[in-house]
Amino acid sequence: MKRMGLNIIVYFVLSVVPVLPLSAQKLVPMTRAALDSIMNPELLENGENILRFDECIQSVGTILETDAPVTTNYAFRHVGSKPVSIRLVRTFCRCTSARYDTLTLQPGDTGHVALVYRPRNHPGTIDECAYVYTSESDSHPVARLILLGEVKEVNEWRHLPHAIGSLRLKQTELMAGEWDRSRPIVIRIACANAGPRPLRLSADGLPAYASFHTEPRVLRPGVEGDLVITMRSDEIPAYHPSVFSFRLQGIDASAEERTLLVRLDK
Repeated sequence: MKRMGLNIIVYFVLSVVPVLPLSAQKLVPMTRAALDSIMNPELLENGENILRFDECIQSVGTILETDAPVTTNYAFRHVGSKPVSIRLVRTFCRCTSARYDTLTLQPGDTGHVALVYRPRNHPGTIDECAYVYTSESDSHPVARLILLGEVKEVNEWRHLPHAIGSLRLKQTELMAGEWDRSRPIVIRIACANAGPRPLRLSADGLPAYASFHTEPRVLRPGVEGDLVITMRSDEIPAYHPSVFSFRLQGIDASAEERTLLVRLDK
């Protein structure tokens, strides 16, 4: 679990304990055991035989801190023998909230608890916990739900300033530089996948003497790599154009945004 800072603990305690007038307040230190009972409560014995969740651990993958809140559903079935209701789903960070139905559940009923994660201003590892309390016990939850993932800083890609959808590039114009017909021309452009889904890129519009691939072949979310253009220099026509363009495929962006230039000027 993500370590809670003192400010988060204080916020949580103040949010559930009434605030008395300053003159009536008496500071009583909270013991480690008391704090642990709040932050890490013991699960209800045989709680999984009341509400049985399909999965208690889920991941949102890699998201950006500017992304909209992400909702993850934890489905369950009431496998107990008597009616029960969800009284509380407790979370410990302002970045995470819970949505759930408080209607009475009959044996055999199904439902879900939704955890909503807000990534704004929370870069880093997601390791959040939520405890599900029912009418069976106010002090012991029946389940611990865990949400994992990672939030990337937006300015993490400042060294790759050009954006084509979720693809970040160092530059959009590729230069062959000095070349001759004795060896292939290989141009590499640093890139990264700043989105939540893998990218499998290809290209169309390349001349017959050129080919395209990425390294790695599949750009996983948050992974940096290279766009690679390889040209067989001995096949380049004598009167070749000094500039040609090609279009990236496999990314959600306009045709104009996906068009890159290659300069063959010597």
